[in-house]
Amino acid sequence: MSTRLTNQDRIAIISTAMASLLVIALIVWANAPPVNAPKGLEPEANESMEMIAAAEGMQSYDCRGKKDAAGFEWGFVAPEGEFFDARGRVIGRHGAVVGSVCRLR
Repeated sequence: MSTRLTNQDRIAIISTAMASLLVIALIVWANAPPVNAPKGLEPEANESMEMIAAAEGMQSYDCRGKKDAAGFEWGFVAPEGEFFDARGRVIGRHGAVVGSVCRLR
């Protein structure tokens, strides 16, 4: 008796494995907790969440002399940041051109 698998057997095993993985993925997806926006950032009634992205960046400040008094104060200069998709690729940037600007690719 031969213990070699035929091509049909291989196809059946691979198909069963793929179907099992699909079922597991659907169960995990169906049981994933909903993502809620932080208070004050909830979308309006006619809006919906488009995506979730990781971000990294900074806000620059400089120390400047006070205009109306002696002494110094911190003054906002500009934001600088990047948004990343789930694979870590840059999908957008946040910076100052005129005011504060977010741009997604």
